[in-house]
Amino acid sequence: MDLIDKYLDGVRPLLPGDQRDDILEELDGVLRRRMEEKAAELGRRLTRKEEEAVLSAYGHPIMVAARYGPQQTLIGPEFFPLWWLGARAVVVIDIVAHIAQAMSVLVDGSQTGHLAERLGSIWGGFFSFGFALIGALTISIAVVERFKLQPFGTWKPDNNPFRKIGKAPSRVESGAAIVGALFGIAFWIALPWIQSWGPFLFGRVIIAPISTMQMVGVALGPIWFPTLWTMILVGSLISVSANFADLIDPADRARPALIRMFAALMGVAIGLTALLAGPLFVITGPTSRALDRLLELSQWLTIGIAVATLAHFIAAVWYGWQFLRLRREQAARPAQSNGAATG
Repeated sequence: MDLIDKYLDGVRPLLPGDQRDDILEELDGVLRRRMEEKAAELGRRLTRKEEEAVLSAYGHPIMVAARYGPQQTLIGPEFFPLWWLGARAVVVIDIVAHIAQAMSVLVDGSQTGHLAERLGSIWGGFFSFGFALIGALTISIAVVERFKLQPFGTWKPDNNPFRKIGKAPSRVESGAAIVGALFGIAFWIALPWIQSWGPFLFGRVIIAPISTMQMVGVALGPIWFPTLWTMILVGSLISVSANFADLIDPADRARPALIRMFAALMGVAIGLTALLAGPLFVITGPTSRALDRLLELSQWLTIGIAVATLAHFIAAVWYGWQFLRLRREQAARPAQSNGAATG
């Protein structure tokens, strides 16, 4: 058996069964022709080392066999830009979440003796969480690619979300948003008293999640009342004032954008306060403590708050940019009108 036969024996098991003989015959001809061309170039018969060099230059048998298999990609060129955008967002979320978690550990003096251990756990969690998110993103987009799904639905000319940016809502939409927000604000104002006395058919139902948490050994942290309670109330009032601005003067889009920017900044402040001045929840029961250790609930909660804080920061930047753009447009309109009148 010469070297070519040995080479083809490495290719044979990996070839498609119905095309194996034809492919091997083709490869045998290609390789022998290369050997002959090399021998003609040197003007003599090839040594064994030179024959090995010719075969090695053609490629490893596994890679050669792969050329004849079905050519598939996990994520094709159509969806790769979407995957790349999502992967960068995942990295940013992972970094922000674990920096916030590390900061919360540094400012928490209750377990200073385990500081190095906790920081080491956060460092390990940074990689495991990031790889898990990127893996989930890759699998999701690969499924979309494989089954030819339409993640954004069917495009319609009247259903373009980017054309709605900066568009004034109707007074009916603004009024409905105000009514819903005022109900939420009223509940939030009454929450400390509801939690204390819990009236039948109202308080007991409303605070059922809190009561259930207390039964399993989880209590609200002291940061809630009055600190977070006050900050969330102020943020809600700022947000609803933007709806009032929409209702009063729908044509002025700059003012609501500015108000929403301040509401988003309040959301950033709330998130940072929750991360740095927590904890949000205090585990008092053995069952909840065991679940926290098993599922790392505290870590996931910190990551969720960090992601929400990042989202509020992005929203603040967006509304700030929108406010500046709308102001420039408003300033340009009188100049254009005056120029048209003069002409």
